[in-house]
Amino acid sequence: MIQTHNEFIKKSLKPFLVPGRLKACNRIFEGRKPRNQPESYTEGRAHRMILGLSGTGKFLTIEEGREATFSVNRGECIFLAPNTWISCIPQVTYKSLGIIFGNSFLRVTITQRTVKNKEVTLAYLAKWQTNRGIHIREDHLLQLLQQPLPDALNQRYVIYLLEILLNLTWERLMEGDSHQPAQAHGLWQAVCEYIMEHWSESDLSRDQLADHFHVHPNHISRLFKKYGKTKYINFLNEVRLSRSMELLESASYSVTDTAALCGYTDLQYFIRRFRERYGITPGEYRKLKESASHTTA
Repeated sequence: MIQTHNEFIKKSLKPFLVPGRLKACNRIFEGRKPRNQPESYTEGRAHRMILGLSGTGKFLTIEEGREATFSVNRGECIFLAPNTWISCIPQVTYKSLGIIFGNSFLRVTITQRTVKNKEVTLAYLAKWQTNRGIHIREDHLLQLLQQPLPDALNQRYVIYLLEILLNLTWERLMEGDSHQPAQAHGLWQAVCEYIMEHWSESDLSRDQLADHFHVHPNHISRLFKKYGKTKYINFLNEVRLSRSMELLESASYSVTDTAALCGYTDLQYFIRRFRERYGITPGEYRKLKESASHTTA
């Protein structure tokens, strides 16, 4: 018989409550707002944590205007300040536990990305949420983790703070499955946050969102129409296209690579949507930026 989501998450998290089991942490600080971000795209302001459970996850981010890639193995984690972003570029199968520390909710998920023949599939193994937000203790820890550390403090101090945070999360889980049916606007906020976490995944769809939040796909469409004043696919494209501009400014990734990193499996569709949105193709945009940089050099 399959375990409940709450039990499965507790079983996966429990080993890391022991001091010393959490080995290392990459902290992502830069909270740059995406260009041309739609007004309704105001979510994702929560602190987040990703803990490696098995395998090796590889991620891409941009800090100080430069791309940075890093790997997360079992027992290692990523801590993300509000409004930061990372893109998953998995090369091998791996499993992770993610925590979102919202002001009005706490969400824990376990996901597995399976890589086979260069194809990546995403599976949600467990999901749990309480609609009670973070406490004062958790907020204090999150603020400390977001601050640069003095030279006298090392990685061990960061790990110590994260261990306390994980133990506080464990206490919430021990309270039981406190998931409450979300009201319309609360659900809209949760959907936006979910998209911010998963915008780079090619299989992100309206049906996947509906399955994740246990609602009908048409309800997802109604949420976007009511609160976003747009369609779901237009909202997702706006997020992906704004992110693509970051990558196009670098010579490290071709237009094809940029499309794939932003969740587009059809290169021509990416080019068409980019041109419709900005009036030029991705290649033309890159040339303009290269010309501008040479002029100012």
